[in-house]
Amino acid sequence: MKHMTEQEKTSLEPSLKEPSPRNAFFTDVWIYRPHGIIFVEPILEKLNKIITLEGKRTLHLFSGKSKYGVTCDINPFNKPDHIIDCTQKLPFGNEEFDVVLAEPPYYSGHDYGVKPYSFIKESVRVLKIGGFLCILHTLHYQIPKGMKRTALIGISTGPNLKARWLNIFQKIENLEILSVNSEKSMRRMV
Repeated sequence: MKHMTEQEKTSLEPSLKEPSPRNAFFTDVWIYRPHGIIFVEPILEKLNKIITLEGKRTLHLFSGKSKYGVTCDINPFNKPDHIIDCTQKLPFGNEEFDVVLAEPPYYSGHDYGVKPYSFIKESVRVLKIGGFLCILHTLHYQIPKGMKRTALIGISTGPNLKARWLNIFQKIENLEILSVNSEKSMRRMV
């Protein structure tokens, strides 16, 4: 068996700064054992190394019991900062947050399922230019209008469990008005 040189090993490591065609979308794999809250310390610590969360105003949609950032959830039992439906107009101003974290429910067939793209437009609206939208879901999300993909990280949660994707996008422009075609396109996805 041939041993790899240091140069060969380095060439296999994904680069978030300059993605090549080989790793332009899929940038890393994390192993995580959830205990009821996904955006907990281990995930936030790793995410902090990619987008620097410290000192940033963060909105946490579908927060569940997490207390990280300004929390929003529809379930009052979770005691979020804002008891709201995160798929509706958010009670925040334009470009108010540096980071938006979202882990929408993805359990099909249940009453609490959320259409995968139903919160995107409002998330982008409240996000500052240069800010990050981080979506943890079983879907590999399409790039929202006015944003670019920064990373796509696979997260394994254990045997016989669905893997999740941490989709990380950065807002690159402010879109006051969506074109009619883009709006129709977004409606089809919702």
